[in-house]
Formats: sequence, C-alpha cells, structure tokens
Amino acid sequence: MSEAWIIDGVRSPRGRGKPGVGSLSEIHPQRIMAQVLNGLKDKVGFDPADVEDFVAGNGSGTGDHAHDIARMSVLDAGWPITTPGVTLHRFCGSGQQAVTVAAQSIMAGHQDLVIGGGVESMSRYAPNHTDGFTANNTHLFEQYPLIPQGISADLIATIEGFSREDVDGYAVGVRNAPRPLSKPDISRVDWCQFIMPMADLPSIVTNIRVQAQPWSRWLDSTRPSRKWARPCTTDRLEPLMISANRFTRMSKP
Repeated sequence: MSEAWIIDGVRSPRGRGKPGVGSLSEIHPQRIMAQVLNGLKDKVGFDPADVEDFVAGNGSGTGDHAHDIARMSVLDAGWPITTPGVTLHRFCGSGQQAVTVAAQSIMAGHQDLVIGGGVESMSRYAPNHTDGFTANNTHLFEQYPLIPQGISADLIATIEGFSREDVDGYAVGVRNAPRPLSKPDISRVDWCQFIMPMADLPSIVTNIRVQAQPWSRWLDSTRPSRKWARPCTTDRLEPLMISANRFTRMSKP
C-alpha cells in the first residue's frame, strides 16, 4: 500500500457570516477557493497540470455553492481544464472528509497528487427548497425527525437542566484552561504563513489575533438570534491540504 503524506496547507482569512457585513461576503466562494488554490500552488511550487484531482467538501450545495464548486474553483483559478474537481457533502465534516478521501485515493495507488479541502460562505446561504434535513421525505421524517444542531443543543440543555449561565461558564472555562503544549511546540508556529490574502480585499491579510476583552464579557454581550439558540457562523475556507505520494518520496528519510 502506498503512503499518503500531507505536504502543506493554507486557508483564507475568516469573516462574519452575514450578507453585506462579513468581510468576505462580497467575494464569491468560487473566487475564495480559487485564490487559495493558487496560494497553495505558489507556496509549494507544483504544476497544476500534475494535480490528478481536487476534492472539496461543502455543506450547502445550493446557490453560489452549486454545480460542483471544486471543479468551478479549479477553472476560476485558471488551472488547466484537464485538472478535475469533485465536491462531497458530509455536513460540517465535509472539508475533513475531503482530505481523507484524497489520502485514501493515494494510499490505494489510484492517484499520486491530490488536493483536499473545503469551502463555505454563510453570507451566501441559499434556500434548498426542502422542509429540512429529510428533504421532503415524510417516511424518513416519521422515523427520524431531524432538527438543526442549535435547536438540538437547546433541547439537550433543557432536558438535562443546563442554563445559559452553565454552558457559557463552561465555554469560558475551556477557553481559559491551560493547555499542555504538543511536540513540536506549536506556540512557535507562525500561523500567518498558512493564510492567503484575498486579491479582492487586499487589506485583509490575517485574522490571527488574541481577543483583548474577557470571553465572559463577550458572551454576556451576545444576543440569541432566536429564542432557543445563539449561532456561531463564519465565512470560511477550511484548511486546504495537498497530499502527494511521489513528492514526498524524494524527501522521506
């Protein structure tokens, strides 16, 4: 079985997930992905013609994210039309699953150079014309009346007797808890090197910074958009990884 190695990874900056408010909301998600693809190409130095597939995860698939956004992003990036792209949907784990699928293809010996990642712009959400997760399937809904995660979290908290103060306090405690450093010392990593600036918004370079105000004060200032939930959404490009077989054989000890 072949080995799959992660060569490098990059991503876009982040912004608020609100139309007209989020810093990336005016950029089409295909353009966001295309710029990150080219940023990865420039950083690593590979020839796009050698890329045998680009696997992208997306949890929407509608509106601006429709019609195989992986393939459209490859074309938007100006890469050869022979470079393919495929989009998969595993809800919030779509980007991670895409990297896994890319690695699996290499390990199976089917391909040598594959890129995996994910993209989603919550500012550009589009209705998918269904009644929920069961997609208008009443038989499935009778078996599993699925609901969004935010409502699920509230129901669990209600059943278990957790108040907002309880869960906010837990969140602050986890955020402020001391964390053992892994090896190598990740605190010394320059995370900015993985963030690709957007040409459409040249002033946005990075969003890596520490919040100055106490987290508890920030949580107290937030208001639920619905009576049962307080959302946390962003425009984001999930980490984009390039996995390769033949590239790493040259540097393997």
